[in-house]
Amino acid sequence: MARRLPASPGRVYAVKIDEGEDVHSVLSSLAEAEDLGFAMVTGIGGMAEATVAFYSPAEATYYTVDVKPPEGRVIEVAAMTGNIVRTSQGYSVHIHVALGVSPGKSIAGHLVKGVVKPFMEVFVVELVSGQGTPGTSVFDHREGFKASYKRLE
Repeated sequence: MARRLPASPGRVYAVKIDEGEDVHSVLSSLAEAEDLGFAMVTGIGGMAEATVAFYSPAEATYYTVDVKPPEGRVIEVAAMTGNIVRTSQGYSVHIHVALGVSPGKSIAGHLVKGVVKPFMEVFVVELVSGQGTPGTSVFDHREGFKASYKRLE
């Protein structure tokens, strides 16, 4: 189902996430500090470690995999895309990634955790409604969405 948004690009943020910082924490803090409504996120960079998940609708469960690079290297974030939505519980940061782990080995999925190394370059683009107020119900199906997380064996 598509919904036409009475929106145009609003504020745009170029965010450098520093080594050791958590991607979700930085983006949540930005959303809170800037009182964002709905925003699109895209970025590239590197990570020291990540946890990626794959969703099973039948079980309402995300299966997680921990990702670590070979000694002396970083995980290359070839692509990161997602959004930030305000819910009644606060901000929901939903990110998907394509990660290069080593030559010829990559993994993609839902980013549960990402610790940056050496840095990430991220753009956050807020969408503002035609009335000039943040669009907060763009993905209202996220309100109250519940899922469990289990480590993939």
